[in-house]
Amino acid sequence: MPVKVNTDKCTGCKECVASCPFEAIEIKDEKAFINEYCQFCMACITVCPEGAILETETDKAKPEKAEGHKGVWIFAEQRNGRVGPVAYELLGVGRKLALDLNTELSAILFGATDAMHKSLSNGARTKFITLKTGSSRILMMNHTQKC
Repeated sequence: MPVKVNTDKCTGCKECVASCPFEAIEIKDEKAFINEYCQFCMACITVCPEGAILETETDKAKPEKAEGHKGVWIFAEQRNGRVGPVAYELLGVGRKLALDLNTELSAILFGATDAMHKSLSNGARTKFITLKTGSSRILMMNHTQKC
């Protein structure tokens, strides 16, 4: 975590708690504690009157290997029964990436109708790519039961 609290300097004044827009600082045992909600905005560093909150060096994260993971996935957005234009853009970019990686492209469409499925898979045209039937796997998620 690039932000840490020097508990020897912290007086528990709560200035940092009030300054955090992400509710990422709590007081525990009369000391500031930075939790998992921290977005590293550094607002707390500037307001701490004791200088107890510090920016720290981070180790570069090692990229996770994709072993066991397959395909390229996109989430297709729909509103009021219409597939959003961004879904077609994502399909175009996703298709290029899938071709580069020699893998399958899949889309998940929540609240889908058969018509929406057809608009994504049957000859839909965008400025990026022409999709043909079977070129993408469209997973339709539809929950019609009221909660």
